[in-house]
Amino acid sequence: MKQRYLEGAVDAVAAQLEASFGVVSHNYARCLQVVKSFRDTGDDFDVKELEHGFLELDQSRFLEIAHHRIGTLIGSQIVWQTFQSAMAHAASANAAVSQEIPEAIRLRRTTTRIALDQASMGRKMAKDLRE
Repeated sequence: MKQRYLEGAVDAVAAQLEASFGVVSHNYARCLQVVKSFRDTGDDFDVKELEHGFLELDQSRFLEIAHHRIGTLIGSQIVWQTFQSAMAHAASANAAVSQEIPEAIRLRRTTTRIALDQASMGRKMAKDLRE
């Protein structure tokens, strides 16, 4: 019985992490595509490209019951702590690729607040994304 509860809870936690990092991976690829387009198209870049193609990261599922079961069965909160750390990393990485970088591109195209030329900015963003 304990084994079944443990396996079910671990499966639920693993599935949530997989789904979250799948969204981050998709948004990373979309951001890289947008940055390359921004870098290569010059003044022809359409800022409407920044409005679609990114997925929403669901940060509302903490799986409290699954974590409680795991913690009780193994006598440690290491899985909960690791889950929180991984989800925080996913949220931070996702914010960078789906909000911060696109917003910087939008500011460069629609205002004069960013003085760096478009090609240089695009090259730097593409380099930073690959590292």
